[in-house]
Amino acid sequence: MRRFITGLCLSLVLCPLCIRVQTLQAQPYPSYPIQLVIPAAPGDGGDLAARILMEELTKILKTPIVAVNKPGAAAAVGTEFVAKSKKA
Repeated sequence: MRRFITGLCLSLVLCPLCIRVQTLQAQPYPSYPIQLVIPAAPGDGGDLAARILMEELTKILKTPIVAVNKPGAAAAVGTEFVAKSKKA
């Protein structure tokens, strides 16, 4: 019985090594423009800081970033827009 259990454990350990695993081909991230939701009015201090950040991120990520202003209700409108947005 002990020999059976040892053989079973050894086969369970070695079996995954024998199976050929296919490599996954992922598409480059991101494959679409990124939306940066700014919960401030255009021209506001938070908007200006976010746009400076957006320019630097565009250079680093090498993908377009689109600014979307959603001001109002102490940033609740922008937060709700992000929470209810389509998942990527």
